[in-house]
Amino acid sequence: MKTKGKNIVGMAIGFSAGLLGWALLELVLSVQHLLPGYRTVLILSGAVTGAAMCAVLASIEGILHKNISKMKREWIWGLIWGAIGGSVGAFMGQFLFVLILPEGFMPDVYRLPYYIARIISWGIMGAFIGTAEGLRARSGIKISAGLISGISAGVLGGFLVESGMMLYPRESWLKLPGFLIIGLGTALLNILIEEKKSSGVFRVLNGAQKGRKYLLNQKRITIGSGKNNDIVIQGDTAIPKTAVLIVRKGKETSVIRQSPNFEMHVNDQSTNEYQLKYEDVIAIGKIQFLYEVR
Repeated sequence: MKTKGKNIVGMAIGFSAGLLGWALLELVLSVQHLLPGYRTVLILSGAVTGAAMCAVLASIEGILHKNISKMKREWIWGLIWGAIGGSVGAFMGQFLFVLILPEGFMPDVYRLPYYIARIISWGIMGAFIGTAEGLRARSGIKISAGLISGISAGVLGGFLVESGMMLYPRESWLKLPGFLIIGLGTALLNILIEEKKSSGVFRVLNGAQKGRKYLLNQKRITIGSGKNNDIVIQGDTAIPKTAVLIVRKGKETSVIRQSPNFEMHVNDQSTNEYQLKYEDVIAIGKIQFLYEVR
C-alpha cells in the first residue's frame, strides 16, 4: 500500500480506537455507583479503555496487509497488554498524586497535583498502547516508534481529557477530542516513525498484491503461504508454508531459503542464501519482490 493510503487507513483505525475508548470510559462511569470504590472505578476504566484502544491500534499491520490470522493475534495481545497498561497507568497516576500532594493541603491546591498525576498516567498508558505490536513482533524499531508516539499522544490527549473533566465535569463529550488525539496521534506517528527508521522495503512487483510494500523493521521476517508468516503469499500453491527467512544484521540484509521443495531466485539466479543489495529482485515462486534501501 502506498504511503498516502497507509496514512488514511491509519487515521481511520486511530479514530476508531479513540471513539471506542471514549465510549467505554463513559460506560464505566455510568455504572460507577455499582462499583465498590473510587480506586476500583479508576483501575477498571483504565483497563477497559486501554485494552480496547490497544487491541484496535495493534492490529494496524494486519489490516494493512489483509492478514486475518495476524489481526487476530494482534487483537488478543493488544487486549492483554492494553489492559495491563491501562491498569498500571491508573495505579501510577494515583500513586504520583499522593507523592506530589502538598502536606496539609487545602481544597484550592488539591486539583493541580491530581491534574498533573492524571496526565502522567495517560502518558504511561500511551506507552503501553504504542509498544504492543513492537513487543509482539520483537522489533526494536517498532518498540522505539511506539514509545515516542504513545507517550506523546497519551500526554497531549490526556491533557485534553483531564481538562474537560476538570472544567466541565458534566459535559462528557468534551473528553472525546482527547481520546481521538491519543488514537490518531499514536497511529500516525507510529507509521511515520517506522517509515523513517526502517532499513528497507520489499515491494511486490506482480500478482494480486502488486504495489504492496512491506517494511523491513524486524530482525527476522518470514515469507510463505502459511497464515502465521510476517509476509503471506496468496494464490500460489507451490510455495511452502514457510519459504524464505529475511535476516537483518546491522546494515546487512540477507534472504535464506527455508524449504528444499522450491527454488528461490535473486536476479534470475537460483540461490539458497543471498546478501541483498539495492534493487535486487527476489522471486519466490511466481511472486517477485523488489528490495529497496531506505
